[in-house]
Amino acid sequence: MFSPQLNTMAAALTMLLFLLHIFTASAQEYASEQVLPRINPHFTGCVSANLETFLCRWNVGTSKNFSEPGDLRLFYKNKEQAKEWMECPHYSTDRPNECFFNKSHTSVWLDYRVQLRSRDQDIMYDENRFQLQDIARPDPPVGLNWTLRIVTDNNYDIILSWKPPPSADMGWMTLQYEVQYRNAISDQWKADGLLKSTHHSILGFQTNSNHEIRVRCKMLTGEQFGEFSQSVFVPSEGFPQDNPHLTGCVSNNMETFRCSWSVGTSRSVSEPRNLRLFYITKQLPHMPTVKWRECPHYSTDRPNQCFFNQNHTSVWLDYRVQLRSMDQDIIYNEIRFELQDIVEPDPPVGLNWTLLNVSVTGTNF
Repeated sequence: MFSPQLNTMAAALTMLLFLLHIFTASAQEYASEQVLPRINPHFTGCVSANLETFLCRWNVGTSKNFSEPGDLRLFYKNKEQAKEWMECPHYSTDRPNECFFNKSHTSVWLDYRVQLRSRDQDIMYDENRFQLQDIARPDPPVGLNWTLRIVTDNNYDIILSWKPPPSADMGWMTLQYEVQYRNAISDQWKADGLLKSTHHSILGFQTNSNHEIRVRCKMLTGEQFGEFSQSVFVPSEGFPQDNPHLTGCVSNNMETFRCSWSVGTSRSVSEPRNLRLFYITKQLPHMPTVKWRECPHYSTDRPNQCFFNQNHTSVWLDYRVQLRSMDQDIIYNEIRFELQDIVEPDPPVGLNWTLLNVSVTGTNF
């Protein structure tokens, strides 16, 4: 038998365990009854990539009652139809919570008001008001690439180039670009300010570091940027050393001549007219220089060649030829010459031979 003291301690321990069990069960029951904060259906935003069309998206919130198409409906009106609400012109089929406004329902000059309503329209969950320029978010630039410019022992410079997003190629939509770059092992991005051109020089990259570069754009009059382009990576070694350059100008007869060039190792200038040839002429040192003119005839069978016919050829002129980027902001190469300096006559033709004499030593005929 146990002593009275042990019996008392056992009873107290049993009671303590019983109370602990009750407390734990109550806490679990209370936790199971906790309800997450209710989030009603709401707009997540309206976006236009090109000021010609736009789309609006929404979220159903925490309710499970809006899982079927049509449970939530979008209505809109603008100043031209201020008295009449109209339903979404096109509900997206691949994205159930999205409404698309095509060109027929889009105008840059109108104030829009959109509402998210229940199926029976008795409940209005959310409302947005905007003008089209306020929701402009251009698509990312494309074709981001780079070309090596200068390399020293510890640093190198590059020329970065890209193309506007195809959706913004309308002529009147002016974009501004922001270039960001960083050391590949860093989380800190650097930016060089806003640009209107589609190329930019980045100076002073360290040769012992890899770098990542990306670019995004916004409307000139807008405040919100679109998404970033795909990044390009500049390695710390194995640089492409060959920039676009003229390979030479040649005349076979001093009546015409041609100039040829190489795109180097850059892939950003591989398409026709990504490189353009310009030239000027000067007759005598004291005479004024004629204005720059573009290649009179780009060869179709040889994409990197310009042909100067008799109308553009003179033996008495000094020629100055430049290879430029498409927008003419970058001069990759320049050569100067007079026509007599580049003469390379065509090879002779009709080479043949005729037997003149035959002798055989030690043989009598």
